[in-house]
Amino acid sequence: MTKKSKIILAVIAILAVIGFIGQTFEKEKNRVTSTNKIEQTFDSAATRLNNYEKETTGPGNWSYAEEKDPMTDKVRYFATCTSVNLVDFAFPYDGGSYLKILIRKMNGKDEVILTITKGQFINSYSGSVKIKFDEEPVKSYSFNEASDGSSDVIFLNVSNGIIAKLKKAKKVKIQPEFYQAGQTVFQFDVEGLKWGK
Repeated sequence: MTKKSKIILAVIAILAVIGFIGQTFEKEKNRVTSTNKIEQTFDSAATRLNNYEKETTGPGNWSYAEEKDPMTDKVRYFATCTSVNLVDFAFPYDGGSYLKILIRKMNGKDEVILTITKGQFINSYSGSVKIKFDEEPVKSYSFNEASDGSSDVIFLNVSNGIIAKLKKAKKVKIQPEFYQAGQTVFQFDVEGLKWGK
């Protein structure tokens, strides 16, 4: 092999090593960017829940709050119940996650929202979640995703029927499905809900 051929092979080998290092760096950069986006989602969810729960009154496990819409000056009402159990998902959602039931009245409409403190609902565009009220049979309820695409929030359909059941129930079990965690059961003490704004 000539000296020139050896130099060419050495240059090719160096370029291949540089390319491999570049790809590894790019993958790590994408992973860090993705993790940062997830952390920002967590922060925004926590901020929303803190805003909903500024004023805590009422019996049992329910927290109540209200706020004025800065655009229309209409009052929005909120009631929130936190699961009595927490679930420890795998990284990056580890550390314990609670499920929250949020009832919201906005623009004259009642909504029932589920939000997870850390984690992502699977198929958040549309799907169903299983709910058991006291000793009633388990029933599936359809849901839709949040309008902003948040994967930590889902909006249950037939909200008025769910609210009526929540007002009568003492215990509720909810089984959503989560990204990379499957179906998980959260339990709630819901007795004493006062709603009828």
